[in-house]
Amino acid sequence: MFKLALLVAVFIPLAVADWWAKRHQAQRWREYGFLCLCGTLGAGAAAGVSQVTAHLAPAYFVYGKGAPEGEGLAAFALAGALEAGFTAGAVAAGCLLIASSSLTRWPRMPIGRLWRSIATAAMGSLAAGVLSALLPDWVAHGLSQGMDRLPEPQAGEAALAFKVHLGSYVGLTVTTALTCTRVLMLRRKLSAEALRRVEDNLKRPGDDPKSGE
Repeated sequence: MFKLALLVAVFIPLAVADWWAKRHQAQRWREYGFLCLCGTLGAGAAAGVSQVTAHLAPAYFVYGKGAPEGEGLAAFALAGALEAGFTAGAVAAGCLLIASSSLTRWPRMPIGRLWRSIATAAMGSLAAGVLSALLPDWVAHGLSQGMDRLPEPQAGEAALAFKVHLGSYVGLTVTTALTCTRVLMLRRKLSAEALRRVEDNLKRPGDDPKSGE
């Protein structure tokens, strides 16, 4: 939680300073705001997933994360989920910002058009997490050492939560990569269309000084 608060405390002053210095020409404050909002959405989604898995599979947090049993389990899971979710959301947003503004020969993608990409990445992450729960338990046992040595039903609970969490991260990674690729392709298409319009304007007869002769 300290890392999360520190990150937000750094972003907000930088965003305000950029807006105050440049006003209408400022761009950084929009980027920092986008990062913070996406991080907040990621933290909220991760918090929801953690509370569900903590209720259905407490053994994952008790034996795998060292969480206390009983009333402190939900708070422990929530604290870890907020930090991890904020980081994941901010990283996904950062990747999209890079894809939307790198390669200056292509037109820059407005931040407002990136929200659909973030929504796609979020839905992909949640869908992958749900579908990963259907995988056999030996997948989790093979990726997490010691899980198969737990007694039942703790072993099954731990495997369930592990699969959901891993699937969510894999889904977020894959969908973020796909949406970044789509943003780059769209920027390239817009650049080609803009170049074509310029060429068409140059070829207009009315713009040719010899056309009136």
